[in-house]
Amino acid sequence: FNKWTLGEAFCTQDLGLDPAQLDDVSFDLLATLGFTPAEVEAAGNGNCAKAGCMKTIASKTGADYIVRTVMTIADRDYTVTVELYDAEGNLIVTSSDGCEICGVADVGTLLDAAAATLRSKLEALDSGPASVTVTSTPEGADVTLDGQPFGVTPLDKSIIPGDHTIMVSKDGYISVQEKRTFVEGTRESLSYALDKVPNRLPKRPYGWAALSIGVLSLGGAVATATAIHGKLPYRRNNACDQADPSKYDAQGDCVLLWDTMAASLP
Repeated sequence: FNKWTLGEAFCTQDLGLDPAQLDDVSFDLLATLGFTPAEVEAAGNGNCAKAGCMKTIASKTGADYIVRTVMTIADRDYTVTVELYDAEGNLIVTSSDGCEICGVADVGTLLDAAAATLRSKLEALDSGPASVTVTSTPEGADVTLDGQPFGVTPLDKSIIPGDHTIMVSKDGYISVQEKRTFVEGTRESLSYALDKVPNRLPKRPYGWAALSIGVLSLGGAVATATAIHGKLPYRRNNACDQADPSKYDAQGDCVLLWDTMAASLP
């Protein structure tokens, strides 16, 4: 790996280890990765929780990539996390594992596993990075690579060869996501046209027309009912003979006369 210079950073606030132990962890990790101390520019210990920490370390050490190791210890429970950043401070890959009630040998095994994952990524980088340009309409869209922030369009950056998931998103527009395979030493140009999110559903004027027809129909029914509502003489066998007073009540209405109404109305 003569092509790359690595800087290593430890977050002392997360470790609970003294400086001597930090040096031991540093040496073991470098040995697992296949580096000697002479091949590595040491970044020293610092507050890596601050924004732009990795970018600052890369600038000061001239490192192309930075390895960050974080150990969290609770009693005898250990969690080891190893992260690889590029010189811009972008997280490329992370590997984390833990053990409960474990000793120093177990912690060494955790470091071996995390370093192996990191080593495979470094080998892909050493074979030659791929390059990608991403543009979008409109510009200023956020780009994520495998779920991690990658930049804002338009952008032109190197990328680790292999399969990756790219997502382009912008407020007010429908996001686009796809899987791409990038080949070492090649350049890919990706362009995305983002569609606006619809503000509302399309209008349906025929709904109001149907309602109007219904109202008119109801009005017609009322008018019809009013027209047929009234007293109709019952003339079968001269039932309401005006010459027969017994057929009429005190109001002068025939007792055999009924009001008729539309069947649909009370």
